[in-house]
Amino acid sequence: MGVLEDAVMTGKVKAALLIDERIGALGINVNTVEGTVTLEGVVDSEVQRRLAEDVASLAGAHTVQNLLEVTGEPLAAHGAASFVPPVRVTTPPGAPPSERSDVETVVRRALAADRRVNEHLLDVHVEQNTVFLSGRQGDVDAHNAAVEIAAHVPGVVAVEDDIEIMPAV
Repeated sequence: MGVLEDAVMTGKVKAALLIDERIGALGINVNTVEGTVTLEGVVDSEVQRRLAEDVASLAGAHTVQNLLEVTGEPLAAHGAASFVPPVRVTTPPGAPPSERSDVETVVRRALAADRRVNEHLLDVHVEQNTVFLSGRQGDVDAHNAAVEIAAHVPGVVAVEDDIEIMPAV
């Protein structure tokens, strides 16, 4: 697996973690090296820790190294019994767009969560589940990361890229 594939996998996993509200993914850092996805940071419960690993696997990670730390109190037995495995959300080619109004919010969160992208320089607009990205980024890597992240948000059927590459002066 190459650097580009690793970057794409990192974007997919970050987006999937941000979408799943059960996890609280803002404290999770995702890194992919040679196909192995590493999860680092903190979560409130062991259930969230396991759920993050499951979500990473469902997002396409073949190997997950889960280094997440649990900062909250251990969950009682009833909490573990109510654990529901995550559902993988995908959009098959040619599927009609859904009317989810939060796609734009999820795209913005996913862009903000990736350190390679300066989300403050991007304009994000969604119409019929097509993401329109405009603005600028400082280099090709940031540009490509922004497009890949938006493309891998569940529910997105297309990305229209109008991002300029303009290095900071």
